[in-house]
Amino acid sequence: GAHSSAVICALAELYAAIGQYDAKTIPAYQEALQADPENSTFVHALAEAYLRAGRRDSPAIQTIEKALQKNPTARDLGVFLTNYYLECERYDDALKMARWLLQSDKENEQFQKLVAQASFASNRLDEAIAQYQYVLSKHPDDPDARLNLALAYARKHRTDPDAAQQYASALEVSANQPLLRFMLARHHAMAGRYSAALDQ
Repeated sequence: GAHSSAVICALAELYAAIGQYDAKTIPAYQEALQADPENSTFVHALAEAYLRAGRRDSPAIQTIEKALQKNPTARDLGVFLTNYYLECERYDDALKMARWLLQSDKENEQFQKLVAQASFASNRLDEAIAQYQYVLSKHPDDPDARLNLALAYARKHRTDPDAAQQYASALEVSANQPLLRFMLARHHAMAGRYSAALDQ
């Protein structure tokens, strides 16, 4: 009854106060939310517990989304949701979330990469190219950025020298990229370097 609800809520409050979010706390947070459904402390604590438990089922995702609405500074939840949306091919949701994260911290490299990834996945190639170029300006050896920038150029059918240089750089990172080899061969062939084209 009301007494057991009060005990559960007190226990959940204690767990949340000491930042305890392991799997064994999930039932306490769930029960506390049944007693007090809009309690932002419990919503956030349950979301954090789901996140640490690696839960990706529908109720967990809805809780994490609700927690982020109630507490927009919980950026770890935003990162988790962006990656979840990318995995589920919800690319517009991923891009919206990644852009929102980047607005909150424009210098954050993880957020920049997420915007680039989501832009690339949703076929917004100009935005992806701009973000990957920015990442590479800070970290020229970043393997994901090197490869994905080249793939974005290839999707735009670019054969200019800058693109060709990026294709060659990406092939050093990942040699098994038929599209990049094809685009690099096209670049050489268009410049009359047929033997270099054949090497690809």
